[in-house]
Amino acid sequence: MGYSRGLVPGVCLPMALARQGYSTQASLGIPDLIGVFTSGDEPTLQLVEGLIYPAVILVFGLLVPLTHTLFPNAPRKTVLLNDLKFLRQALVTLWLEICANSILLLHHAMATEEQAKIKLHWLNGSRAQAILWLLEELSVPYELEIYHRQKTMLAPPELEKIHPLGKSPLVTVTPAGPPGGAEPFVLAESGFIIQYLCDHYGQGRDLVPRRWKEGQEGRVGGETEEWMRYQYILYYSEGSLMPYLWLTLIISALKGPAVPFFVRPITGMAANKIISMVVLPNIKRHYALLEQMLATAPGGGGGGGKFICGEHLTAADIVLSYPLLAGKGRVQELGAWDKGTPQATYPRLFEYVARLEAETGWKKSADKIREIEGDFSVTPKASL
Repeated sequence: MGYSRGLVPGVCLPMALARQGYSTQASLGIPDLIGVFTSGDEPTLQLVEGLIYPAVILVFGLLVPLTHTLFPNAPRKTVLLNDLKFLRQALVTLWLEICANSILLLHHAMATEEQAKIKLHWLNGSRAQAILWLLEELSVPYELEIYHRQKTMLAPPELEKIHPLGKSPLVTVTPAGPPGGAEPFVLAESGFIIQYLCDHYGQGRDLVPRRWKEGQEGRVGGETEEWMRYQYILYYSEGSLMPYLWLTLIISALKGPAVPFFVRPITGMAANKIISMVVLPNIKRHYALLEQMLATAPGGGGGGGKFICGEHLTAADIVLSYPLLAGKGRVQELGAWDKGTPQATYPRLFEYVARLEAETGWKKSADKIREIEGDFSVTPKASL
């Protein structure tokens, strides 16, 4: 959404506060306001810039009578006075126009952003947990509807009523508008859900890296490394990494109690062969890639960053969290590792996984499920 430059403080301040997670009805102190003005949010910076307009108007308003006081014998219609009055009138006119535009922008922002209803259709042991984490990071109101896997480990048929594929995560968004007048729409696929929500609710946060290098806006190759990594991970996590986790879960089931005991030795041998030939080599390749990306992440002073795009948590880390956390306890049993264990073979990666698990937003999302379900597991469990 675009914002007029020099927004009026009285109109724009509620928008800035809302983006920073404050209620416009809350009682705010000076430290809270300082936090809003120093957030780095572009519309908020424009708000600060907008404070200059009334200040300039005030100065010019004082210069006119001050000139009369200092030069009482000068003609009243000197060039200086005429210039000052003209500039003051022009600034007042400009400011009034900005007022009108800002009020319209505020109304539009409140209608399209703050009043939209978001519902996450959460399935146990699914990537919906990453979307729940994202919603916690964005601090936007949302509803949570819980679904449970069937004994077959498949999603329940109720999800097909939301989206034809019947998968999770799904997010239903009902735009603001008169009751019954706004048609809800459905977001599917983790990468698309994350991108859409960040586009609308991520302003003023570090969840999406800055796109353009200074002075290279709109140019091919002008994107920052952080932004390029962010975009890549949104597609990579779902398209390349995640399939091998699901393959691990499915093939491992061939060695479990779901298979009759008299054929389990045969299915177990077949599963082990597939894991050793296909699954493990590819997981090692992916882990090596992520280890290298962490070692070269921007902002680490040559020693790598704390997160996949640099020093700050981004939505790229959130989309990576599910496959990495779900696979953390399973990869050890897949076969032999170069240094004995996956943790020793890829130390940066497993430090990163521990860092994700220790994030406040992840903990809050897990605790929310524990409050509702009484238990929480990253990996799928069938309903009894």
